[in-house]
Amino acid sequence: MASLRPRLSSPGAFALPFDADALASLRVTLASRHANARAAFECSFVSLSESTGFVVLAGLEPLLETLERVRISAEDADWLVANGLWDEATAEAVGDMRLLVDVDAAAEGTAVFPGEAVLCIDGPLWQAQLVASLTLRTLGDASSVATRFARIAIAGDRAVDVVDVSSAREANAERACTLARAAFIGGASSTTSPHAASAFGIPLRARESPIGLGATRDREVSHRAWFQSSPAGALVYFEPSQPERSAERLAVAAEGNTADSWESRPFAVEIPGGHYVDLAEGLERAFAAREVPAPHIYVSGILDEFAVRELRREIPGMAGVCVDATRLSAVVQVRAEVVALEEDGRWSPRMRYADSLVACSDPGRKLVMRYFDAQGHPVADVAHATNERMQSARGVEFVDRVTGARTKVAAQRGAPLLSNVMRAGKRSVTADSLETVRNRAQTELGALSDREKRLTQPSRYPLGMTDALFALKTQLFEGSEDQLGAEEE
Repeated sequence: MASLRPRLSSPGAFALPFDADALASLRVTLASRHANARAAFECSFVSLSESTGFVVLAGLEPLLETLERVRISAEDADWLVANGLWDEATAEAVGDMRLLVDVDAAAEGTAVFPGEAVLCIDGPLWQAQLVASLTLRTLGDASSVATRFARIAIAGDRAVDVVDVSSAREANAERACTLARAAFIGGASSTTSPHAASAFGIPLRARESPIGLGATRDREVSHRAWFQSSPAGALVYFEPSQPERSAERLAVAAEGNTADSWESRPFAVEIPGGHYVDLAEGLERAFAAREVPAPHIYVSGILDEFAVRELRREIPGMAGVCVDATRLSAVVQVRAEVVALEEDGRWSPRMRYADSLVACSDPGRKLVMRYFDAQGHPVADVAHATNERMQSARGVEFVDRVTGARTKVAAQRGAPLLSNVMRAGKRSVTADSLETVRNRAQTELGALSDREKRLTQPSRYPLGMTDALFALKTQLFEGSEDQLGAEEE
């Protein structure tokens, strides 16, 4: 397949935000008889680790922004035909594409759980398919980063400052900006990306560069000049290859900090690698020998939540960590599935079949209700068919979607988890500020139980479906088995 390279139709805006697979698949879809039939897709998260209990939903606003401005021009279509991804019939069918899809989603920053619908797409099949493909990448990357940073904040007991330093290795400024936004939602206090700081108002953090430091002879003077001229909160670089000399140089440089400024602007040192515990202890000894206040110690490197938890125990004086999202593996990915297709003016349920009933996807268009106890803690999320009445909060009964067991919980109130955010390709709600999204994430995580937030072996949050949905799922599954048996005979 030809490699599709994004091209700019105007400064800062990609004309083709979709990948080659999505655009090539469109050719097949448009050739089918269902191409313009309305279809309903559901997007949910798939956990890539048994340790991932919750997910912080992030990336919704960037997704909606992209969908609002997306266009496939005649020039784009000609290029796709010339490179073999489309034929002339596909280009003609797409034309000057105008999105007609509706999107319902959980609010950005909401704590959600693997397996449940967090975003629903309703529209012509070929358009819904394109939007779903874009959702996989946009929500998947951002939510994985936000969830990682939330878990790192939990590992540090929320007493350890978390700095996003992804821009140090991410050459693409726009992607670094996206990563910083997701990290801030998850719990990062600041970023090293000027692009993100300018675009979103995220506090900017500066780090002393080892490249510039190596060009100077007098390291003490260099450290002191950097500290005095850099923005508040800037990190001074520690050289792990020369631990004793580096600690002494930093202590000498710190002597230039006046007593009045220590409280408002402490001397913060970044240890970029090595044996963190020994280096931190040596640094503290060097500062104590010169009778200057102990530095605020930050560590960086390939740090996940488990490494941060261990360092928190071993270095009591650790003030913060510098986390590079590009060096951490994803914790979740997004799965998009067709759950219903319009045929002859009526919705027909669709299901992904598997070897067992519980492993199959949940068919049909749905409304998801989240139920809360008297203290405001969520107790269960239950999917209802769109044509059935929502259950009252008192005595919620459902079928557990993982075990298939009937379950009942006591709740005080319920509220829809998803709401409409786009109608006919146009945003239907005002965008939340990034600060609002971040605060929502912190509130949502605070409402979860400690068991559900454990870094290892978290308690499984109850996800269920009503009896009506379970009956539909059972009917489709048994029908497929009967058909398979008939074919074998």
